[in-house]
Amino acid sequence: MNKGKSVILTISFILAELILYLLIFTVKSLSAHASFSLVALAFFFSLIYLRKNNFVVQIALFFTLISDVFLVLLTPLTHLNQSIAMTTFSVVQIAYAFLILKESKKVQTKINIIVRVVLVAIVEIITILVLKEKLDYLSVISMFYYANLVLNVVFALINYKKFPLLTIGVVLFLLCDTVIGLQFVFNMFGVTNGVFYNIVYAPFNLAWVFYGPSQALLSLSSQKELNKKAS
Repeated sequence: MNKGKSVILTISFILAELILYLLIFTVKSLSAHASFSLVALAFFFSLIYLRKNNFVVQIALFFTLISDVFLVLLTPLTHLNQSIAMTTFSVVQIAYAFLILKESKKVQTKINIIVRVVLVAIVEIITILVLKEKLDYLSVISMFYYANLVLNVVFALINYKKFPLLTIGVVLFLLCDTVIGLQFVFNMFGVTNGVFYNIVYAPFNLAWVFYGPSQALLSLSSQKELNKKAS
């Protein structure tokens, strides 16, 4: 693909994502479909830059799309739907972890793997001890997912110059899930007021403020990755 066509496609993609992003917050009746369309478009745009040995981002975006089938399209939101979505979201974070590991130096790769295994083990043990008889698969897989997301953010920031778009994308991903996580915690402990409560329960969908741009940037990172390999 020549540079001119690539620029036109990229601008068109960004404008389409922006329109869908605005619809999420302005047209309530279209919010769910606009949300899913934004994620779907991010995945299909990334396929334009699909090449041999350059498909990790596409895999991650594909499983993100599957996750949002269960979280956005299928209603009502059931415990089973959430469990499936968090499983596929875990695959997403494993894919991004693989991409970061692939581009890291040997020493950093070892540190990343060791820290990842240790942190996940600690987080899961704490989850088991805290929840006790209330422990279920959703709790276990959610903590596995979140621990890997946090570490992806940490190691992406360390390697920011190698993939800036992916780094910003996973940071926004983390902010989105932090909002959702706080909502879950507030509901669990019956919190109904306070500064942080008012922030996470803003009159608009705060999670999607971060999630929408994250998917667009992660999709655009596939283009940058291809250009880097071609240079």
